[in-house]
Amino acid sequence: MPLLVLSGDQAMVNVKANSASSWPQRGELGNRLEPLARPGFRPSFRFSAGERIFTIGSCFARNIEKVLESQGFLIPTRDIIRADPEFGRIGHNILNNYGAPAILNEIRWALDPVHSFSEEQAFFEIYDDKFIDVHLNHALKPAPIEVVRARRRAILNAYQALRDCRVVIITLGLAECWFDQQTGIYLNTAPRRSMIRSFPERFQLHVLSHDEVQSAMRETLALIRQHGHPDVRVILTVSPVPLGATFREDDVMVANAYSKAVLRTVAEAITLTHDFVDYYPSYESVTLSERQHALEPDQVHPTKAVIELNTSRMVRSYVGAETLDVEAIRESIVENPQAVIATLGERLDLIEQNPDLAVALFTAAAKLNRMDLLAKTLPFVRGQIPGDEITLARARIAMAAGNAKRALLLLEREPQRRAVKNTYWSMRLDALIAADDLEGARKAARAWSEFSVRTPEPYRRLALACASHGLNDEAETLFQMALSLADDEPRTLLDYAEILRTQDRHEEAESILARVEPGNPAQTERLQNLRLWKKRAAAPAVGAAPAAGVRRLPLRAVPPSDGTPGPHGKLQRA
Repeated sequence: MPLLVLSGDQAMVNVKANSASSWPQRGELGNRLEPLARPGFRPSFRFSAGERIFTIGSCFARNIEKVLESQGFLIPTRDIIRADPEFGRIGHNILNNYGAPAILNEIRWALDPVHSFSEEQAFFEIYDDKFIDVHLNHALKPAPIEVVRARRRAILNAYQALRDCRVVIITLGLAECWFDQQTGIYLNTAPRRSMIRSFPERFQLHVLSHDEVQSAMRETLALIRQHGHPDVRVILTVSPVPLGATFREDDVMVANAYSKAVLRTVAEAITLTHDFVDYYPSYESVTLSERQHALEPDQVHPTKAVIELNTSRMVRSYVGAETLDVEAIRESIVENPQAVIATLGERLDLIEQNPDLAVALFTAAAKLNRMDLLAKTLPFVRGQIPGDEITLARARIAMAAGNAKRALLLLEREPQRRAVKNTYWSMRLDALIAADDLEGARKAARAWSEFSVRTPEPYRRLALACASHGLNDEAETLFQMALSLADDEPRTLLDYAEILRTQDRHEEAESILARVEPGNPAQTERLQNLRLWKKRAAAPAVGAAPAAGVRRLPLRAVPPSDGTPGPHGKLQRA
């Protein structure tokens, strides 16, 4: 039987209305796939400020806990660590549950009186008077029975707190699970080798089927619904962390593909058949991202960047407007605009409701050249932002899309406010150069330099444009004018030296490079590359005339390669 049935009309409506219904193209604005993937999802509820949230499962659940706790939410599972010094030594991974049957065990023992916890099912004597709980992390050393009992009580008490939590987050980890034939219970982790040596027939590895995992999850959710909060909401995820190793004969890559496929299809079936369950695509985010950005060198553990992306995306998407401190967001725009985008970037519902939040996101997007977000916020800041800034933002968006003609139409009229004139002339100059209108660019550079007599930027940018057209003498004059104002500004020196290199004027380039004092790591790297420059006979000089029949490429505005902040970037070949 199909999981989902849609009428033809509804299917057509969906594909038209869904902005994420097709794959993003490389290079397009707001590419949600590269380098770190950001799959779309639709939260069906919101967190309430400071409420209790219960987390179950593998590593991603632990990462979510940290972010939630830092934002003022109450996390009962974090209290377990304070119950035992040994727990604190090992860390929060002590709570990891990897397989659906292991998650079901903990929920049964905490909530279901029919399946109360039994020591015979969990405690195992490793050597004289030293025991372990086979459902806990192996890093816990064997201890006297009283200690093991105290640890289990702390965990049971924490899980019983689930009754009062409206939000439960469950992460599914793997489908290779160990089964104890004597107790009829699935273990959370593999038994110790000494246990298998002592009881070779007692433990079995089970590679679970889709139906087995789904059955465990359905029972888990039924218990949560029956014994938990009356308005309980569940967020279900699949851990992106692959199997560290497989006990099967297969390659771990093949075994992991099966394991994750089972968990992902179960998650889809559960979400579609339980109206109180949402699915969050952390698994897709990591596995669809570029591997060098998503995984550590061990090819198993996600990088800090992708963990932060997913935890922050999930938390901010479920945070309600009442939990946001608008004043704190405003204050962070100057020093940490990335934080504003992390909080509001995917919450258009919030900026629709609150003009202050719309202005904050608009300002942060402008500072970080996030044209996709700038375009999204424009409808919500009219009346809040001066009209000339709106026009300039529209022109920036057009330039980012490669539409210099559209940008020039928007920039036809010089604004009256002095506060935006520098930005206006900067953008107009870039647009004229991108449109290959060198004469117009000269006029714009002259007007800009008359308005702002101490800025070297009009001369630097026009110099690059002239050099690209083979006007080397004019370019050199402009560079000298820029340097007379820049006081050995490193970006101008590096640009000038690179032009000299391409003209085989290496001694002059060396004397320019000797004056460079890099202002950031990117400029340092560029300086090193220019010092190590090797003549490439096959590469035409920037100022050289194009070969017969070869069309000269137009210029476009791109972010500066040396990392120096600038409103529109330096000019390079398209």
